[in-house]
Amino acid sequence: MYDSSLKCYYLIILRKPFLFYSIILWFLISSICYGQIAQKNQNKITYSFFTETGETEDSFTISGRNFPVKVGSVGLKANFQPYENFYLYSRAGIGYSPKQTVSAFNFTVSGSVFATSVGAGAFGKYRIRKSDFVIVPFLDYNLYNYSSNTFRGKKDGNQLKASVRGKSSFVRTGIELRYLTTNGHIFFGTGINRWNIENRVTIVEGDLTITPRLWANNTDTFFQTGAMFETGSGKAIIGARMSDLTHEINTQLVEFFAEVRVDFE
Repeated sequence: MYDSSLKCYYLIILRKPFLFYSIILWFLISSICYGQIAQKNQNKITYSFFTETGETEDSFTISGRNFPVKVGSVGLKANFQPYENFYLYSRAGIGYSPKQTVSAFNFTVSGSVFATSVGAGAFGKYRIRKSDFVIVPFLDYNLYNYSSNTFRGKKDGNQLKASVRGKSSFVRTGIELRYLTTNGHIFFGTGINRWNIENRVTIVEGDLTITPRLWANNTDTFFQTGAMFETGSGKAIIGARMSDLTHEINTQLVEFFAEVRVDFE
């Protein structure tokens, strides 16, 4: 069992290098920000550090244009409880992907991408009588903006230069079932996801400049699962999510996320 877990862990790192970079950057940000925020005594607002990464299983191809759909960032999340059993949160983060490949018509270019993310959400918690089950309805919004001018490629021996601009947004609403354990809970959630993806690539070949664009949106379903458990300094959450993206093709966006909540009192 232990050997299988290690093999699975290394497989994820090798196949998804952005996850590795995200975790490293996440721990660096956590160590720096903890010393600054811990000096503030917050009675109602709590903070947590988060990391996330995800990409579609298949290439996202629309009208002869091939774009990867990748999301991911590390950052800080603020949690607020205005009423009993009702919670609000907001978050902001940054991300970096070392290499992405974009194809449009007979052009193919590759480069790195820098991204920023913002998000907000709300949820309620309702325990089923006195059992260990909790119902959690939720609403969540995330926006990713990414850009790069490092994309390069070749066509017929000529050097291609390109810049990429894009954004992806996800509005999820659904319900989560939590099972309480001694030091935390496990959760399963599902719902609907209103997603929107826009990409623009400006490709320069000599004196010729073209700007292929891609945009797509739809409403699909998603499923997520994970666990929350106590750590030495607070609480930690790990989980995974799979979202359908249906347009001209049907693919899935697979995400992994983690969060560490720290009590600053």
